[in-house]
Amino acid sequence: MDIDEEFNLTPSEVAETANEISSLLPEKRRVLYEKTYAEFIAWCDERKIIRYSKSVLLTYFSNIAEKGLIASLWPKYAMLKSTLSLKSNIDISKYNKLIMFIKKKRTGYVPKKSKTLEKEQAQKFISDAPNDVFLMIKVALIFRVAGALRKDELLKLETNNVQDLGSKFLVTIKASKTHK
Repeated sequence: MDIDEEFNLTPSEVAETANEISSLLPEKRRVLYEKTYAEFIAWCDERKIIRYSKSVLLTYFSNIAEKGLIASLWPKYAMLKSTLSLKSNIDISKYNKLIMFIKKKRTGYVPKKSKTLEKEQAQKFISDAPNDVFLMIKVALIFRVAGALRKDELLKLETNNVQDLGSKFLVTIKASKTHK
């Protein structure tokens, strides 16, 4: 019996449940989770690996670390933990050697610090930079700093989300991260 025949014999509610598994992944980052899982599966396929043991995962993460991608170890671990649990029913949170390996690799790692404007620099930019060139950047800076907008909220902001009420502006933020 091939897979198509087997699928046709599967009760519809079981098939629906199987299809809904991917909806358990975080909606905004589902594509990234799926990509990370696909990269791991492709890596295993290249090496003809069919069981995802502790040793396999240690080797996989060791290869990532050797490429100098230390900062991506924990995010990849978290994404693989979720996807392997959902798709292969494997709980890698019990792989203590893997967790210890990732912790050890992170020891001494210093992340690159983002360059940010100090409060005085932001005020100087807003007051001194010419509006004809930098007006939109000034508005974005004010919204981001004073309005405490997240970057994705700022990117989704449209002109029709801003109403002029005379002495003040009403800014409507859609689809916030907190679902309010």
